[in-house]
Parts: sequence; structure tokens; C-alpha cells
Amino acid sequence: MLIILEGADLAGKTYLAQEIAQRIGTTPVMLHRGPPREHVLLEYEREIEGYHPGHNMNVVCDRWYLGELVYGPLLRDSIRMDEPMRRHISMLLASRGALHVILDPPTRVLKERYLRQGDKLVSLELLTGVKARYQQLFRELIFQERTLIGDGNPDTVIRLAQLEEREADNIRTVLSTYVGPPRPRFLLLGDRINNPKNARHTTAFVPYASTSGHFLLSAIDMFTWQHLGIVNACEPSALPGDLYTSWVALGRPATVALGVHAHVMAQREEIPHGSVPHPQYARRFHYHSIEHYRQELTLALKREEERGTTSEG
Repeated sequence: MLIILEGADLAGKTYLAQEIAQRIGTTPVMLHRGPPREHVLLEYEREIEGYHPGHNMNVVCDRWYLGELVYGPLLRDSIRMDEPMRRHISMLLASRGALHVILDPPTRVLKERYLRQGDKLVSLELLTGVKARYQQLFRELIFQERTLIGDGNPDTVIRLAQLEEREADNIRTVLSTYVGPPRPRFLLLGDRINNPKNARHTTAFVPYASTSGHFLLSAIDMFTWQHLGIVNACEPSALPGDLYTSWVALGRPATVALGVHAHVMAQREEIPHGSVPHPQYARRFHYHSIEHYRQELTLALKREEERGTTSEG
């Protein structure tokens, strides 16, 4: 299982982690994140990339990427993460079957705990602001990973985390560069990871600034992103048939190839698909037309979805 615990200081994350460990009978791998000490994509993705569902491994993350969105503005008046980065982190977590738990005890409970225990990081006034900010994020953000908000009943958390793990484990045949939910409505096919010998990540379109990944994840509208998966079609390690097997395992989603190489591979594997230019081409030669690229991509996905519905009928 992969469980992400978020919430204000004194919300009960450590206690819940201990309760989870007692009930599952093994000590989970505990990961903790405070203020980012390196690039946020390394901070929040590097250790999660190596986790895979169904390997008898339980991981509990005590505060993760939402913490930066909450505490960054409150403590230093800045956020070291933009929207494309947040989206990619969420997609990676979804592909690993993560359950996101936002602990939200009543304000009076937080105040009682603060008066009894104190806190080294925040004041009592700031603590209530942190709680309000988590509630705001839950209302405003659309997560790809399943998200639970409340008091964090350990039995409920374990049950839902096991369900998410089983669903994600069903796509173990999917190519390793995949990010997104286990059953995406839409699928984008990229090419391959650039410069793999020095690659800091193993997944597709990681959105560092001024990259095709950043351009792509900026261009995708919110509705499409919520139902989207991305995988590279042309990685050297992929064997003939791997892409088709991945497409089937993901539920045969409406598919669009990004660029010529992905289009050729999808044709070879006989995957129904549409095509648009690779975002690297659009970024280099039409940098100011991100809205046009969004429209082109959205239209191509809609056409493929309609074609799939027609063929099924």
C-alpha cells in the first residue's frame, strides 16, 4: 500500500501511521517531507518511482507535495512548485495506487492539542490558517489519486488503500514510463526519455521548466488531465507487443500519439489513435500558441473517444 498523510501540525498523522502499522502487522516504510531541500520533482517523485503495488511493501508518507502548497506561502511567501509539476506528481502517485488522506480534525481539537503540546513550527493562529488552507486545496484541486478527507479512521484508510493497490496492481504489464490512473479515459503516447544515461526520472514527460513535459502539462485542460494517462511508446527496453499490451491493460482508452515516432509505433502495434505534433516541436516553433496546442490536443482526443464509442456500438 502507498498512503499519503497530509494535514495541519497536530492533526494526528503520526498517531494514524502507528495505528496503520499495528493493524497490518508490519512496520511500513516511513517517508517524511518538510520544506523542499532540492527540486520538488526530485523531492516528491524519486523515492515513489521505485514503489510498485503488489510487492508486499507498505509505504506511509508523512506530509508530501500538498504540504509545499500549504506551508510555502504561509512560512516563506512562495511556492517551489507550479501547476504542471503538481499534475505530474499526482499522476505518478495515481499510477502507484496511492491513497491521499487529508486529516481534518475539528479546530477545537487542534487548539486543545496545541495548548497541551505546543508546536515548534507554527503558532496557534497560524495552525488554524493551515487547516483552512488544506480545506481550500481539497475544494479547489482535482486529484488523480483517490483522496480522503476526515479524521482518518485507520480501518477505513487501510481498506481503501488496499483497494487502490489492487486496482493499480492490475496494470503491472503497462510500460514503466506510465503515469496516470489505472483506468484512464485518455492516453497520450510520447517518444522516449531523452538522454537516458543521465535521466533523473524513469517516467514520461517530467515537467522541468522549459521542457516539452512542462509545455504539455500546461496545455492540457483540467477535465482532460483528470482522466489522462501518459506513456512513452518508443523506449529502447520495450519489446514488440508491449505497447499494445499496455493499452489493453489500461482499458483501451482513447489514444493520441505525440509526434511521428509515437504515431509509427502505434500503427505498428495496431492501436487506434489520432496524432498531433510532439510538444517539443510546438514549444520550439510555436511557443506562444499553447492555447492552440491545447485545442488541437483536446479535439484529437475527443475524436478518438467518439470513434471508439462508435466502433463499440
